[in-house]
Amino acid sequence: MDITNRFLTSKEGQFVTVRKLCGKLNLCTVPHQGGEKNDLLVQIHTDDEKKQLAFSFKHPDGHYSPKVVSIESGSRYTLQLEKIDNPTDLTKNHRFEKVDIKSSEHYGLRSVVEPKQYLHAKCRNHIHVIQISGTDSDCIAVTDVPQVS
Repeated sequence: MDITNRFLTSKEGQFVTVRKLCGKLNLCTVPHQGGEKNDLLVQIHTDDEKKQLAFSFKHPDGHYSPKVVSIESGSRYTLQLEKIDNPTDLTKNHRFEKVDIKSSEHYGLRSVVEPKQYLHAKCRNHIHVIQISGTDSDCIAVTDVPQVS
């Protein structure tokens, strides 16, 4: 797996990052409002052979990766952030594949575990929190951009 440091941005120009909301870490989109932009860097773990991606988001107490997990005996699924110490900790539940959403350089992200789940943003208290959905109709459009010195 290749690892690159990039920014993950939404079609609306917001950065995908980890923030603590209501006492819990969440994956969300935020505008860049000055400060240290490198805090918004994401490690993207790419498996070109399988065309899969996994993400590692920096947070003050470590790196976190979104992971699709089943709840209620597998009848429902949710997106959780899991603290990872090493890229080898990433399992197939952390991996996503790019989905063509007919939006030029932007793409959607779908989990590789069955049933396939799409990342989408839901507005909660004026913050767009990223969750999962079984349909691609409201899939968040993202792109990754290189770090510019």
